[in-house]
Amino acid sequence: MNPTVHSLVLSAVDWDEVCPWLLFRKCLRLAFSFRLLLLTTLHLILVSLWLAAAFGWFTSSRTVEDLLKHYSCITAYVPHTQAVFPSGTHEIRQGTQGAISTQLSAGEIPAGNVLSEEKTGDDLRLEMLTVLEMDAPAERTQSETVLESPHPSENKTASVPSTNIVQPQEDPDASVQGSQTPALSVSAPNASAAKPYSMGQIVNQICASVYAGISTLLLWVVSARLTALQLTREFRSSFRHELKFAMAQLGSSLTAFFWIALGTFLLALPLLVCRLFPANVMVWLMPAALIYAVFYFFFLLGTGLGSFFIPSVLATENSDAFDALSRSCAYALQKPLKLVLYLLAAILFGGLGLCAIVFLVVLIEHLCLTLTGTLPLGGSSLALYAFSWSVSAWLLLYGFSALQGIYLLLRRDVDAVELENVWLSEPQGVPAPQLPKLEEAAKETA
Repeated sequence: MNPTVHSLVLSAVDWDEVCPWLLFRKCLRLAFSFRLLLLTTLHLILVSLWLAAAFGWFTSSRTVEDLLKHYSCITAYVPHTQAVFPSGTHEIRQGTQGAISTQLSAGEIPAGNVLSEEKTGDDLRLEMLTVLEMDAPAERTQSETVLESPHPSENKTASVPSTNIVQPQEDPDASVQGSQTPALSVSAPNASAAKPYSMGQIVNQICASVYAGISTLLLWVVSARLTALQLTREFRSSFRHELKFAMAQLGSSLTAFFWIALGTFLLALPLLVCRLFPANVMVWLMPAALIYAVFYFFFLLGTGLGSFFIPSVLATENSDAFDALSRSCAYALQKPLKLVLYLLAAILFGGLGLCAIVFLVVLIEHLCLTLTGTLPLGGSSLALYAFSWSVSAWLLLYGFSALQGIYLLLRRDVDAVELENVWLSEPQGVPAPQLPKLEEAAKETA
């Protein structure tokens, strides 16, 4: 059957031109790259652990396992006997639960005081202390005994553990009017005085914050660069080569963000100074202040939206900080409806990809636990928790890639620049053709 003219016209339709938001399917393809997903997951875990250790998160019973378990996008399913407790504590817990169930059946423990099935390390210690107190001789201190009196009005003191009561000290100089009962202040069992930060702790916090910011910015530029190259006729490049390019653009990125912060502070000074004027002067300055406030609002809107496209400008155009500022703000404000449309399309594709990767992670977890009955790496739950962090890494990686796609679409709508126009160190990403050597040419001629 010979094709008709109508079928030839339909076959020549470029769906990327008709529906430009289909561009985000290539961003999904980059976000599902195993190499980038693994590097991003390691980056998130390393940054989170360093920040948590620097700012004192690992105190009392908090461990690395708690951080990996509770601060990822999804919670990894781990059997209750292996999720929280190390080896050897499951038997202790079973004995503790048996003792508590015996005391509960005997009526010595109220039913409302029994903890739930899901317990943490603190709950285990409390249960062990409860069992030890039950096995000890039945001796009660004065603070733990409820005073019984024939008059109901005198039974006002509740049973409070003596370790949680701080006895008030009477001030001999204070004048007491009438008979007043001193109030009891209840303190936490492990409460301690706040210690001042040492110089080493402050330096560690600064280093952790700087590393988190710089490493995330480098990952952002690398992801934007790889997305731009993938959208440019499916050109692929190595991560090491683009990391060098991102490190070369790090100074321009930091300079652009610095000018945004400085401009935001300087433009806010007139509004802050207006608060120092008296009320009669502010009556006359109010119209000018309102006009300036509207201008400041649009400045914050443009810089706030445009700051997300600064790494994309540097990764695409290889320009300086001022060009990145002007382009990002102009593209974000000149096509607001297009920007909203592209954001909705990116969220749609991102939701589909998120459902796919969450299903994949949960499926692997359940298959591992169902077929083997144990956790990977010799029963350690840390590997499974770290594996669940891949969802957080995927969201970060797709966000950087989608912002690069939105920038290319906005640039085409505003400046009519094709998507393939991306700066390359070499023409079309391939080495320039070179003339053959004279020896080889002579042999071919002969």
